[in-house]
Amino acid sequence: MDNRPIGIMDSGVGGLTVACVLKEKYPNEKFIFIGDTARNPYGNKSPEEVTFFAEEMKAFLAGKQVKMIIAACNTITFSVPPSFFEGKIPVIGMSLDFPELESVNHLAVIGTPMTIRSHRHRERLKKDFPLMNVTEIPIDGLAYAIEMGKEESFIYRMINKAVQKAGAESVDAAVLACTHYPLVAGVFRDILPNTLLIDPAERTVKKAMSILADQNGQSEEAGPCLFFFTESTLRAEILVKKMFGRRADIQRVVLSGV
Repeated sequence: MDNRPIGIMDSGVGGLTVACVLKEKYPNEKFIFIGDTARNPYGNKSPEEVTFFAEEMKAFLAGKQVKMIIAACNTITFSVPPSFFEGKIPVIGMSLDFPELESVNHLAVIGTPMTIRSHRHRERLKKDFPLMNVTEIPIDGLAYAIEMGKEESFIYRMINKAVQKAGAESVDAAVLACTHYPLVAGVFRDILPNTLLIDPAERTVKKAMSILADQNGQSEEAGPCLFFFTESTLRAEILVKKMFGRRADIQRVVLSGV
């Protein structure tokens, strides 16, 4: 057994959705979360910038003696080079495994512009399901709007406009390819009431825990989780306390590039 914490990183608050699944499914696992709220959003930045920011957070978590790091951000996962996932500490990104989509004819991948430009979801889906029709939908600014706590009507208009522009109102399923998006899952359900919404968080956590299980690295002792943000934001504090309790330990950390 390994009772050290798991490190989780994100461009902001979206990765909290992955942390929440981890805590619900594996309550004995402790984690240290870092969200780069000072430099969010990542979706409109260059791969080089994203890689630099992600390496800083990776080094921060490694300094906290974590046993594994989860890049709980699609933009990070599909922008950084393969070397990012190499090293003594196992590092995994957001999952591309969607076995439940075998019978789906038309699917939408909804994400940040950078995630969509990588085409990683489309390439994997077309490989696994050659006959599937895949529509990619970038929504510029949606992750940031969620980060800033914009009103639901504003979020609705952003999503609805993008879905209509893509002609995706009647897709069978949609992958929410940004960890911020499950925070407004209700809005997506209002716009796509007959569409199966897929959140990769659960399968990402399952993949991480499978790796730890193979290494006999799962924890047997529950303990406190820590939350770090590169900018003190009320939105982040509200979300953390709503999802993990009012006594959650929330701190600010200053990275070299901030």
